Amino acid sequence: MQYETTERNGVIEVTLHGRVTYSDHPSFRNVIAQFRDSSAQQLMFDMRDVEFIDSAGLGMLLMVRDTASQKKAQVVLRGPQGQVQRIFASSKFETLFTIQD
Repeated sequence: MQYETTERNGVIEVTLHGRVTYSDHPSFRNVIAQFRDSSAQQLMFDMRDVEFIDSAGLGMLLMVRDTASQKKAQVVLRGPQGQVQRIFASSKFETLFTIQD
């Protein structure tokens, strides 16, 4: 997975590319630390370019959600496609996250 982050107007946007798997755990830890240490009240993951996510990737998103909950902040997942969208649907992620098209 490759990613870029931008922060503006109280939102940290993380644009993800490629495959989100267990090997991306250090990257997610960096994103969590940036979010935790910021004043941002929303963390948005742009997932339009994510072609695959495994169970570890789902778990990492849940870790992000826990951090946001501690800050009383929101996590938004934007634009999941294909396999990622199917996994989110079967995992009932729409009950845990705001998912935007």
